[in-house]
Amino acid sequence: MANWVYPLGTANDGDWDISLGTSDSALTVDGWAHTGLKVATLAAGAAVELPAAAEERIIVPLNGAFTVTVDDVEYPLAGRASVFHGPSDVLYSGTNAAVTISSPDGGRVAVATAPAKASYPPGS
Repeated sequence: MANWVYPLGTANDGDWDISLGTSDSALTVDGWAHTGLKVATLAAGAAVELPAAAEERIIVPLNGAFTVTVDDVEYPLAGRASVFHGPSDVLYSGTNAAVTISSPDGGRVAVATAPAKASYPPGS
């Protein structure tokens, strides 16, 4: 039977606090095949990168503001103060696109992923 609960620190990978089910996750979970999740906590001015992959991604600010660069095009995300402060703007990155997520003041960001073959343009 697969383990579906991973306490903080048990599914981390490099700069990511959580990395499960994505195309480049170090931790694999039996039966987890159709979605992925990455979460990063960024210090002010820091960035994380995702290489181009056959997956679509939605970038969701959990707290803080971010600039998301998808294949050299920048998309600002205003974000929010915390997950308890209402909805946030999000960004769909498309597929097979390199993504860089940076934050001028620091924050926490989630990236939801799913394997994909069709390609759609990035947008929010």
